[in-house]
Amino acid sequence: MNHSLYSLDYAIDIGHSKSATEVRVSPDGATVATCSADATIRIFNFKTGALITTLKGHTKGINTIEYSPINSDILASGSDDFTIRLWSVSRGKCIKVLKKHTYHVTALKFTSRGNVLVSGGADETIIVWDLVSGKTLHTMAAHSDPISSICLSHDDTIIASGGYDGIMRLFDTELGQCVKTLTVNSSHGTATASTADVINHPISSVIMSPNSKYIFSSSLDGYIRLWEYSNNKVCKTYGEGSIAAKYCCGTAIVTDTESPLLVSGSESQGVLVFDVQSRQTTFEYPCDDVVISVMVYQGDIVALTMTGKLLRLKLNPEFIHVAEAPHSQLPSSVSESREATADSTSQVQSDADVEMDEAY
Repeated sequence: MNHSLYSLDYAIDIGHSKSATEVRVSPDGATVATCSADATIRIFNFKTGALITTLKGHTKGINTIEYSPINSDILASGSDDFTIRLWSVSRGKCIKVLKKHTYHVTALKFTSRGNVLVSGGADETIIVWDLVSGKTLHTMAAHSDPISSICLSHDDTIIASGGYDGIMRLFDTELGQCVKTLTVNSSHGTATASTADVINHPISSVIMSPNSKYIFSSSLDGYIRLWEYSNNKVCKTYGEGSIAAKYCCGTAIVTDTESPLLVSGSESQGVLVFDVQSRQTTFEYPCDDVVISVMVYQGDIVALTMTGKLLRLKLNPEFIHVAEAPHSQLPSSVSESREATADSTSQVQSDADVEMDEAY
């Protein structure tokens, strides 16, 4: 384990009156936002950790927040009040309210141009919003239990979602149709079709590699899995079943180092950093609380605990590496196979090499 990989920059109590739920850093690195079950969003100076403002307007707890990738002044939030709000951070005001979900809004993701927002909810649906008109482009019945997480391919053509039903689904963004369904039998670590004899652990987080060839999924069996989803294959697993069993602890990818790293929150082990290839734990930062959300900005890790402590861990400059630009093409087997499902069992190959240079 490399104890010099990261060092603590700051750890501050952020002042939420109820459980904190998610943290995000603005694209320009100026601000960091946190949200909470207390129905507020708090905006901090990312460099110093000083509080800038508090956004109020939701009537119930906030589960998720997301900055626009092209405008650091625009922040979206999803709440237990069934609504999505768009905020001007600099003005401290709500500028638009989106209403169509029939239950809690649990996941948000902007497309790369910032003009479309994808949301997931406890109503088991994914909604694709045109933010210019405020109208919906698609409403998709996605899962049989609440949706916990969504992510997008780098070219925005594929939406991936994870749910409490233990299933991961991929959707064609333009058509609004499911193109692949993946289920994990955690006792054997295999990718299978969805069948009655498979016990599905809730999926808590899904994130894509920058070239969209791989997806990392976290489940409440305590594992993170690396999927080469075009082949319905789990390539590697991380965490040895000890990361989380109750709470949806976030994950993120570090591409600023020579070898890509996987960052995860956990229920009892603090912030964990894994080498993607070797699967070894390369760094740990212990916390006495659940680390519920993590994000990476230019190699630095930003972590949020449920009791409302905000941490910034700075990457040691000697480990910074200029990564090559990711490939631009989505795997053709996904984009060409409509309504496909993972209908064959594929053993996990935890010690096999994966093309991580291509993926990152």
